[in-house]
Amino acid sequence: MSCVMAGYTARTRPARTVNLAGTALLVPGVLLTLGAPHLSGLPALFAGTALAGAGFGAVTHSALRLLLPPAAPRERAATLAAYHVLSYLAMSVPAVLAGLLTTRYGLSTTLALYAVAVLLLALTGLARATRRPHTA
Repeated sequence: MSCVMAGYTARTRPARTVNLAGTALLVPGVLLTLGAPHLSGLPALFAGTALAGAGFGAVTHSALRLLLPPAAPRERAATLAAYHVLSYLAMSVPAVLAGLLTTRYGLSTTLALYAVAVLLLALTGLARATRRPHTA
C-alpha cells in the first residue's frame, strides 16, 4: 500500500527529487526491518516495511519517468520491456540467492547479509546521484 501511495504522491514532483527521496527512504526502512526483533517487534517491522515500500514505489515511479521520455516513441515499448526484465531479475536473483544462503547459514545471517547489501547499494546510489550534476 505504501508503494502505491508513494507513486501517487510522487507524480507531481520532479522525478530526480523523487528518486533521491525514495532511495533515502530505503535506508531507515531496511534498518527498522532488520532491527525489529531487537526493538519493539511488530510496530518496527511494519514501520520499516512501510518506509521501504514507499521508497521502492517512489524509485520505481521516478525511474520510469526518467527513462521513458527520452526514448523515441517507437522505442518506448522495448525500453519498458527491458526495464521490466531487468527489474524482475533484480528482484528475483537476490531472493533465490537468499533462499540458498538461508539453507547454509540460517535466516538471521542471511537477513543481515541481505540488509547490508541493500544498504550499501542504496548509499552508493545516493552518493553517486548527489555528486553528479543534474542534466536535463
